[in-house]
Amino acid sequence: MIRKLTRDLRSASEPYLRVEREGTPVMSNPPAGWYPDPDKGTLLRYWDGSKWTPYHASAQPDGWYPDPENSTLLRYWEGDKSESVVATRPRSARTKTYSAEPLLTPIDPGNAAARRRSKTVGAIITAIFLIAVAFVLRPGQHGESTSSPPEPPSVAPSITFEGMRDFVTGYYNDLPAHPYDAWAKLSPRHDQTPQPEFVEFWATIQSVTLISISPRDATSVVARLRYVRNDGGSDTEDRWLKIVLVQGAMRLDGSGRIGSVDETQPLPQPTFSSKAIDRVLLTADHLSTVLGIHVTNDPSAGGPGTLTMKSSSYGPSDHSSQVTPRSCVGLVFSGDHNVYSATDFAAMKTQTFGDLYGSSSGREPYLLEQAAVVFASAEQAQGFLTSSQAQWDVCSKGEVDADLGFENGRAFVLGNVQSEPNLITVTMASNGGLNGPDACQQALGVLDNVVVEARTCEVPDVTTTYDPVRGWPKDPGWAVPDAERVAKAMLENVTP
Repeated sequence: MIRKLTRDLRSASEPYLRVEREGTPVMSNPPAGWYPDPDKGTLLRYWDGSKWTPYHASAQPDGWYPDPENSTLLRYWEGDKSESVVATRPRSARTKTYSAEPLLTPIDPGNAAARRRSKTVGAIITAIFLIAVAFVLRPGQHGESTSSPPEPPSVAPSITFEGMRDFVTGYYNDLPAHPYDAWAKLSPRHDQTPQPEFVEFWATIQSVTLISISPRDATSVVARLRYVRNDGGSDTEDRWLKIVLVQGAMRLDGSGRIGSVDETQPLPQPTFSSKAIDRVLLTADHLSTVLGIHVTNDPSAGGPGTLTMKSSSYGPSDHSSQVTPRSCVGLVFSGDHNVYSATDFAAMKTQTFGDLYGSSSGREPYLLEQAAVVFASAEQAQGFLTSSQAQWDVCSKGEVDADLGFENGRAFVLGNVQSEPNLITVTMASNGGLNGPDACQQALGVLDNVVVEARTCEVPDVTTTYDPVRGWPKDPGWAVPDAERVAKAMLENVTP
């Protein structure tokens, strides 16, 4: 008696499986339908009647469960009891062979001997069946076309979170080094920028790290990404990514930024080289123009109304022992070691014109100091300006004493620290000693990674009277803003 087993493995829209238990199997080209993938036995692959297509679906035959007596087999469950019909599990092909092998190979129940005979007969029948199918499905025998395969009958999408996670991970693994490979993973419908702009954007990115990925809905995920740009800045964002199937393969169909999680600005890059520090200092001719007096680099030149160079040196000086309190030495001397010792400056140069304890006729300066200091970054230079202003504010609340040598001392009363963008100034005055009234201005400015200092002192054209109670008057308003003018002119020299 010829018995036949007919079983619908998946659904009404999928092919029925007919297995001949006795007799000769029908040697015909299998009809179009879903069959085990010869490369991936755990998936179904669509056979269009003449050749395999690239479409896949999950292999999960309804009603078949592991046989409790033999885990290598499957047994059919009718809903309230198990049938006596068992079948082998789907086999996974190890080579790319054209095959329409049935999903399940039923085994007739019976004693062990009968099962062994059944296995032997089944193996022979299967072998004959596969040989016949292989002959029928040989490439080139059915006029196979190189055109795109037709769409298979509708099948539930095989998009899973795990699949989307692996796809998105692979997409960002291509970036930023292989933007063209990443571009190939976009769907034709993706609302994308032109490819040249896509490639140009990723050329500005040093690295991208996929921090985490989580489900969003059935066809999209949320990825947290951290970008490091070529300019040193970084950006962490959450981005949704929508996935679609195009001819059975996942493609990125759209994405958008949900919001910035953390963003840092690129580190300011210094534009002024320490090797060009001499260019910041004003020349003698330039100083003459700014101050309206004769300034010369010739130490032997001199005379009324002339400022001659007294010193020019690289690196800081140390006058902290001459000033009380020592922390206020930066208000009396430029380029002092005590002021810059805690910084990591790259270069410094200081010049002095005139005399520390000189005198002048009229309101022209008798002393000029200019200093240029180059830092490694603009951030460091700006930080030095901020800390200097805080120190100057403290010092301005009391007198600052300076010992200038030759029994010449100054007890300066300071005015309020004046501030404008990238520049601070303070005026001071003393009265007494060898020179009578004296007034000075100290200026400190910053541009990019360069700090400039200037100090000018002159004898004010005032007449003062000693007060037995208050002593000699000291008015910071006597000072002329020459140091401010010099400092601003120096900042104009700070160009790349």
